[in-house]
Amino acid sequence: MSHHFERGQLLYTQGRYALAADEFRAALADDPNRAEPHSYLAQCFLELGDSAAALREADEGVRLAPLHVLPHTVKAMVLHKMDRYAEAEASATEAVSNDPFAAWPFAVLANVRFSRSNWAGCLEAATRGLALDPTDAGCLSLRTLANLRLGRRADAAFSAETALRNDPNDPFAHVAEGWRRMHVGDAKGACGSFRTALRLDPTSPAARVGMIEALKARYWVYRQMVRFQLWMARLGAGGQVAVLIGILLLPRLLGRVADEYPVLVPVLVPLVIAVAVFAVLTWAASGVFNLALLFHPLGRQALTRGERREGWWTGGCLLTAVAAVVGWAFAPNLDFRFGRDVLRVLAPDLLTTAIAGGLAVCGWYRVATGWPKRVLALALGAVTGLFGVSVVILVDGCSADSVEEFRASVRAYRELEAVAEWRILAVAVLVNYLVLRHPQRGG
Repeated sequence: MSHHFERGQLLYTQGRYALAADEFRAALADDPNRAEPHSYLAQCFLELGDSAAALREADEGVRLAPLHVLPHTVKAMVLHKMDRYAEAEASATEAVSNDPFAAWPFAVLANVRFSRSNWAGCLEAATRGLALDPTDAGCLSLRTLANLRLGRRADAAFSAETALRNDPNDPFAHVAEGWRRMHVGDAKGACGSFRTALRLDPTSPAARVGMIEALKARYWVYRQMVRFQLWMARLGAGGQVAVLIGILLLPRLLGRVADEYPVLVPVLVPLVIAVAVFAVLTWAASGVFNLALLFHPLGRQALTRGERREGWWTGGCLLTAVAAVVGWAFAPNLDFRFGRDVLRVLAPDLLTTAIAGGLAVCGWYRVATGWPKRVLALALGAVTGLFGVSVVILVDGCSADSVEEFRASVRAYRELEAVAEWRILAVAVLVNYLVLRHPQRGG
């Protein structure tokens, strides 16, 4: 065993990845045909943020030792980091088949399956790993998270407690405990767990995301959104789309009931507003509460640049929606030519455009890079373009010489609006579909 390789291992365990990489390169200079230094060098590159170099070294390790467990496990970790989930699961499965008596590959396999929303598969892999090593922190934490997603809170609590008792300095164990507390409604305790995880590993993305979610969970509305999303996660893709379409169509149904039975208006109008707000927040909750965290000192520091942008863009859409409502409310006070009528018909269209645009903006930060983002960009362009056509029609009507010509423009606008009013539903269903599509993830 090369002294460079042994020194590299020591530096890697100390988190000194750049120096460890130098030692593994020196070990490979002495013996370039050993798989282990390639695999460890791949892990160093992964920690240093160079995924392409990590995958190159991982592939070389697999080529040199195709029947060894380490190269396939490391390759699975690299592919998982690159969001290539289907390939990562294949590599992790190969690692398990090469050595069915090692717990580490099962933890990696469980982690990949969790990222693919395969909660039962994640639980199965973590349980098999714990059968080999009951103290494996990764398997314990992933079993906690899988049980939470499956609604098994008692089993999740046992796994979380065991993981923390076995290794109180494991950041991932504190992350799992934070999510367990989130699921039982203890947002304050969850913040403490995620804060501990960040203290132990300031670079942990799982701890950072958990901290943001715990800060958002201070708001009652967001907690209800989280519960709804967890319930939705247990449904298939078809079930999710059906539920979301039902939620969006419900306000229209209630509105028709109110038209037929005016006596129910005092009850149905607040209900329609509540359902409509809930429907919008189903998709836009992330952007809305990222906006709220921009005004929280800790939250502002925890948000990434993309999350801050999402918050500001969502805020712009909200301001536009508020302006539309205010314009509609004050339209009767206008006295310039056709102004009252234009604003009364244009303000609802602007409100619809702002809501649909907000949904698209929030979806932009959730869909995968590639064709899903391009499709969403086209949809956003269509939404704004349709509003632009509406404005042109009404502006042209305002230049009419007679009331009759103006009313003809309004009728043309109404015909266009009959199509435009489906924008929110169309964008919401499209976003939900695109979020489930992962070109790099095998889904």
